[in-house]
This record gives sequence, C-alpha cells and structure tokens, in this order.
Amino acid sequence: MSNVRIGTEDIFSLFFPIYTAVAIVQAFTRTGFDIRLHAISTLTLGDLGWIQRADFIATGCLAVIAAIGIRSLLRGGKGGVWGPMLIGIYGIGMIAAGLFRPDSGLSFPPGAPEGMPTSMSSSASIHPLAFFTAFICLVAACRKPMKHLASHSRVLLCHNRWKKNKGAASGGETE
Repeated sequence: MSNVRIGTEDIFSLFFPIYTAVAIVQAFTRTGFDIRLHAISTLTLGDLGWIQRADFIATGCLAVIAAIGIRSLLRGGKGGVWGPMLIGIYGIGMIAAGLFRPDSGLSFPPGAPEGMPTSMSSSASIHPLAFFTAFICLVAACRKPMKHLASHSRVLLCHNRWKKNKGAASGGETE
C-alpha cells in the first residue's frame, strides 16, 4: 500500500471546481430551475435541495481545511495571516449559506409562488449575508497572490525585453 498524501494545494484546488460542477449539473437537471431567473442558492430548496446544501457545506469545509493548511505553510511568511484567514471566512460563509436557505419564489421549486417573496424569513436574511461575506473574502484572498504574481510577471517581462534589446543591439540572438 502506497502512501498517498493530499496537500493543501490539492484541497484548495478542489473546492471550487466541485462546487461549480455540482451547481451546473443541478441547474440543467432540476425541474423548474431557470438560470435566467433563479440564483444557484435556490437549488437548496425542494426535495433535492439537500444536494446543493451539501455542496455549499462541503465546499466550506474544504476551504476551512485549506485555510488551516495554508496558514501552517505560510506561518511567519508573507501572506501567512490574511490570506488563510480570508479563505477560512469564505469557508465559514459557505457553510452558513448551506445551513440557512433562501425563500422560495419565482415558481421554484415547483409549487412555489410565481412572484418574488413579499417578505424574508430569518433564514433567507442570513443566507445572502453569509454568501456575500464568503465571496468578498474569496476575492480579497485572491487579490494579494495575484498582485504578487503580477509583480513577478512584470519583472520577467522586463527581463525578457532587456534580453531582446541586448540581442538586437549586439546583432545576434540572445538564446
């Protein structure tokens, strides 16, 4: 039996594709669901709502596990506090989005009222707060690494231009 080790980067790279795949499959297979009218969150409603609730909660758990692993990898280094904390908050927000469901409306799930709900339940009030907090934290967590990568790509771009100009000035190839 071989030792198989799943690293933090593996967990981190799993949670969003799984979340997306489950949501897309449901969007095309759930009776009455129309992506033009209904938010993905409304998939948490109805007889098969447990699938999307489990998707939100599993995504959140994977994000929290990834945040813990990233924190241990980056401890004491650049991005070792804010990045993992924001990813962890994203995970907690996704778990909360799975636990607190929106109200039904716009004829989904089948049998729901045709129009928008006229009032919000307490669960429906918490759901968007959790969702928006989660995704704002995810965007913020991605901002720092992207800024870091962008600065490295500028250095690489400048280096390549320098090599090209040096080669052109000497009349030869740089490689």
